[in-house]
Order: sequence, then C-alpha cells, then structure tokens
Amino acid sequence: MTTPTTLGRHTLLRRLAAGGMGEVYLAEVQGAAGFSRRVAIKRILPHLARDEDFVRKFIDEANIMVQLHHGNIVGVQELADHDGELYIVMDYLPGRDLKAVIHRLRQRRMTMPPELALWLTTEICAALDYAHRKLGPDGQPLHIVHRDVSPSNIVLGAAGEVKLLDFGIARARGRLHQSVSGTLQGKFVYMSPEQADGRAVDPRSDVFSAGLVLYELLTGTRPLEGESETETLRLVRQARIPPPSSQAELDPAVDALVLGALAVEPDERYASAADMRRALLTFLSDRRSLVDARSLGEFLASLFPEGVVPSDAPDPPLSFDDALQLQLGALTPSIDPMTRTRTGEPQGPTPTPAPAERTPTPLPATQAVVLPPVSPRGIKRVLTLGVVLGALLASGVTLWWARRGEASLAPQVEGPAEYEVRVNGGPVAASARFPVGEPLRICVQAEDYVEACRSLPLARGENRPVFQLHRVPTLVLDVEPAGSAVEATASGLPVDRQPYPLLPGKPYRVCLERWPTGLEPEGRCQTIERAEQGEYRLRFRLVAALPPPVPPDAAVTDAAPPDAGVPEAPDAGRDPGPRRPARPRVTEQRLTSDPSAVVRCDDGTFGNTPLVITARTEPVRCELSAEGHVTLVHVVKPGLGRTSAQVALQLPAFLSARAWPGAARLLIDGRPLPDSFVARLAIPPGRHKLEAVIERDGRTWRKTETIEARAGQELSVEVRIADYPAEGAAP
Repeated sequence: MTTPTTLGRHTLLRRLAAGGMGEVYLAEVQGAAGFSRRVAIKRILPHLARDEDFVRKFIDEANIMVQLHHGNIVGVQELADHDGELYIVMDYLPGRDLKAVIHRLRQRRMTMPPELALWLTTEICAALDYAHRKLGPDGQPLHIVHRDVSPSNIVLGAAGEVKLLDFGIARARGRLHQSVSGTLQGKFVYMSPEQADGRAVDPRSDVFSAGLVLYELLTGTRPLEGESETETLRLVRQARIPPPSSQAELDPAVDALVLGALAVEPDERYASAADMRRALLTFLSDRRSLVDARSLGEFLASLFPEGVVPSDAPDPPLSFDDALQLQLGALTPSIDPMTRTRTGEPQGPTPTPAPAERTPTPLPATQAVVLPPVSPRGIKRVLTLGVVLGALLASGVTLWWARRGEASLAPQVEGPAEYEVRVNGGPVAASARFPVGEPLRICVQAEDYVEACRSLPLARGENRPVFQLHRVPTLVLDVEPAGSAVEATASGLPVDRQPYPLLPGKPYRVCLERWPTGLEPEGRCQTIERAEQGEYRLRFRLVAALPPPVPPDAAVTDAAPPDAGVPEAPDAGRDPGPRRPARPRVTEQRLTSDPSAVVRCDDGTFGNTPLVITARTEPVRCELSAEGHVTLVHVVKPGLGRTSAQVALQLPAFLSARAWPGAARLLIDGRPLPDSFVARLAIPPGRHKLEAVIERDGRTWRKTETIEARAGQELSVEVRIADYPAEGAAP
C-alpha cells in the first residue's frame, strides 16, 4: 500500500519514524499569500486502521496531548479525519532524538558532560511535572502518567530545545479507552519496578524512568538491561542499581542525586518530578554552572558535524519483505506469561458452545459439501486471516509493480569488518529497495571509525558505491622518562585515558598540568592544528626541576667573597649589606578561576582554567570570560618563577537607563551607548559615571549621575538635563 503524497490539506514530505502502532511523517500545510508551515503527522498503520482497539488508543493519545501546552512538550494541534482515516497533527521540532545522541556518543566512546546531562534532565522533569499536575476543563486533576519516558521519546532541537513526546500509552482520568488491567506497555529497560510488576503506577514511576535516562547519559550504560526481555524484566523488578560513580569518573555527590530517583519503593524516591528538578538545579547552582540551551546546541553541533537537523530527503519505501514482517509482527501476540502483553483472548479452557440447530439447504449432488460446526471465534479468525491475506496480496502486487522502477543498494566498505548502513538518517535492511534517480544520503558507521556519508541518486539495478572509512583520530602521550605519571588537558578536556579519541577536523592544544615532584617539562604545551585521522603521538620530556626561588624580601646573611683576581671597586671597603639572589627571568603561573573560564592571552595561549601561563620577557595580558559573568583581565609579569593565582569572576549588575530629552546621547564611563535608552545592560560591579549629553548650535548640555552597582543588582536610572530648553524655545 503506497503512502499518499497528501493527507487532507497536508502534503507529506518524508517519513520520520515508524512504530508498532503508527508512523510519523514530516508534512507541510499551505496557507494564504504563500504562507507555509511544517508539522509532524502521526497516523495509524494501514493494516491496523480497522482494529478498534488501536483506533481507541490513538484517540486517547490525541485527547491527552491536546490538553498539554508546555515549552518542554511537543504540542498537538488537532485530530483530523481524511476519508475516514484519523491522524494527529503535531508541532515539528527540527533536531535529533536522544536515542540518536546516545548512539553517536557510544560510537565515539564518550559520555555527555555531567553538568549538561543534569540540566537536560531538569527540562524533562519540567515537562513531567506539568503533565502530572495538569487539570481538566472541570478543574479536576487529570492524573496523567507518561509511562514511556525513554530516549526515543525525548527530542533535542538544534538550538538546544528539549521536548517530551508520545503520550500514546499514558493513563489519564476520563480517558476514552482503558488498557487491559495489568498490561505492560512501554520499553522494558526504562520501566519502574511497579510498572514491570503490572501494579498501578503514579507520577513517581515517571521519576524512576527519568532517573534511568540520566544514569545512561552520565555513564553510557543501562543498569537494568539483560540478555533477554525476561532477564530485563527480572532486573527491573529487583532494581539493584550500582552508584553512577562506580561506572564512570563522576563527582560522588552525583550518586545521591541519581539514586534518589531509582529507589525500588516509590515512597523512597523523589516525591515528584518537581522535587527531582529542584535537587538537580540546586546542585548546578552550588557549582555555579552556566549550562543552558545554548550549551546543548553547541554540544549537538560538535557531535553531529554533518548537521543536527537530518536531510529532508524522503525515506525509501518498505520492501515486500519489510511490509510482511511489519504486519505479521504487529499481529503476533506474546506467549510469555511473564510479560502479560498478550493481545489475544484470555487464556484458559474455552467453553464449547451449544450446537445450533441448522436446516441445511439442499445442493446438487455435484456440489454437496459436509460442513462441520463452526464457532463464532473460528469465523472471526477465518475472516481476520482472509483480510490479512488480502492486504498482503494487494501490497505484494503494488510493491511488485513499483519495484520495476526501483534500485537496490549494496555499499562496498573498506576498513572495518562490521558496520551499519543508514539511508536518510535511518537504518536499512539488506532487502530494501529505493526509487531510481531520487537523491539519497547514504552514511556508513562503525565503532572507532569516522562516519562517511555520500549523497547520490541510484541507478536501476544494484548499486555498489564504495566507502572508505578511516579510524577515529586518537591522542597518545609519550613521556620521558618512561612511566612518569602526568595529567594533561586537551583544549580544556581532561585526558583521562590512552588513547584519547579526538573529533575530526578540530584543533587541540595539549598541555601538561601535573608531573612528578622534582621534575618539570621542557615544553609544557603542544598543538595539533587539525585532527584528521590516525594516531597522534605527542612527546613530552621531563627534566630535573630548578630549585624554588627565594622570595625577594628574604635576607641572605652569608655574603659571598669577591672573586679572586678582580680589582676592588672604589667603595669596596663599605659593607654592601645582605645580598639578594638573582630573580628568575621566567614566570610559570598556574591560573585557576571560580567559575571555570575561557582564557585568551595576547601571546596566543588559549584554553580553559586551570591553565598555566608563561611570561618570559614581557608581561602577558589574558582575558577570562565565562557566560553570565563579567570578563576579567589578568596580567602575568615575568620574573616570578613558578607561582599560582586564583581569581574570581563576578556576576554583572544590570542597568536600564533613559536620557531626557530623547535627543540626548548616553555615555557610561565615557563610552557612548547606542541610544538614549538601554534595557538591561550588563555592567561590572562598582562605581560608574552615567552621562546624558546634547550638542546643538555650538552649545553643550550635560548631566552626570554617579551610580554604585552591586553584583546581580537591577538598576533603573533616568538622567534628565534640567536646563535644556523646552521644545520650540530658543537655545
């Protein structure tokens, strides 16, 4: 069955995803005067559209989500009907789901930065808290529980937006259709213990699932994943989860944050998603963390250099084998009693219906057929089988006819033995076929290799494009003497293992931070201009350290005698007093800051604090900047030897100022401002001079105000030039 190009007033552009109940398309709706808007459309799979149970669930989802209006929830615009086919119109957020982000992190053997993972989870908790507390039109709580909080249901926008979607299995008061009591729905590996047991769930079940997502972001592992679904369910019911710090290098204080959501008993967890969000935000605030949506957007851009938003090229149609597997899989119930997910009739002995009296219609002898008694259930099964076979036959004929203009794909990959092929952002089966001449974006991925992508149209028959994959560039430190324990940073990222994976195409400045006592490096920093491929080996040589310098004010009591053979100076008879040792000519200063800041120095030094600044013959001027703080200038002078410095960046004050009359110019500390009115201008704490100036016909009117600003203070100032003539008066 081919997908139509239009659905109602919406034009379908490409398929975004497909699940067991429906499929989601990127669509466009046209308006007046060339107006257009992109939306996401979710529709029931064609072979399930006649199933009343699926239709009811579909309507449930629309009725729940249409009531949710929150910045962290994908909004539903309407439930529409086109020729008897129901579909949901949702907001479209260009970006990636969290499942794709985790997959890319695994490929690069990385985890999400802890502070960013914690902030992202606060956004998920904000969405859950809103849904949990949502009231209906009658003012009564709806008691919504999502029941499927997992990475595939969390969408990240290119600008750092975080949105929760798919309330398709949520329970709410007053829903049209209730699932069979005790039925398991959702992804096992992210379930709460009570959901896995088939017990009643409340908002604390969603808190548990959010904690599992956070655990995976911090550690790269799923703590409750087993070898099979049965094993996973057993682990979920037990919920014995080790602390995150035992799986990755994390602050031990993070353990309490995460495990507070992952207690086996709901009463021992956070009481609500709001409580979990508050705990995470308090932790970030105590560490003066500045992560936000912009930080997430920048992280996604570095993680997906090919683009955070996938290509708009349409997905290929399903092959006949794929369509058969999809239909049979959707109609095959589970037979494992532990899962309790069987969608067929209840188990147990089937009562034998009483035979009905029938008066057979006489037939000609050549057509006489003896029919056994048929139960209503048997008739239903026969009819269902007939409908399925008819649909499969129609799909097969349609796909066979369409295949005459299709092509197959068999990439030839040089490099890894195992790899994954993705077309237009999604995995493809070996039997998949594609339209001839239509441009496709083909990507090949493999662990420890850089992803390779090509966009090309396919020709009729089999296409065998060649992809050559290169290993992810890595960094190895060679230190002499061998076996020396060192700590290093690469562009502000700690090098905590060997070899260290690098991002292709990025520059790196690698600096030693710590080394054994009694030794020092000949050169502390080295630069990789652009990481391409292969292994980068940087060699550092440690030599005996110079003795620490004596402070300049330390007196030396034993004066050294003059060298023999050197004539005495005219004042040689005078006591020169205590001699001072020669001051070292070079300064190596280890600069730290609160909070951590980006450092840019006029000698080319660049990185994040802590950072070592070297001043040899001239002072080195450095600027320290951190988002939300005032930029600080720090100067390192030569001649101090090895030192350390700790600086604190200040929060700015915010100034809103207006000059009167409007023709005046505003200046702050002599620096002109762009207009006679400024709103919330960030200024450093301290005393400032704010001026309003008018120059007209050779005369100058000026008014000066002195303001005292404190960190975080909001100031509102009006500077009035009282002696300026009124409008129309002569100056």
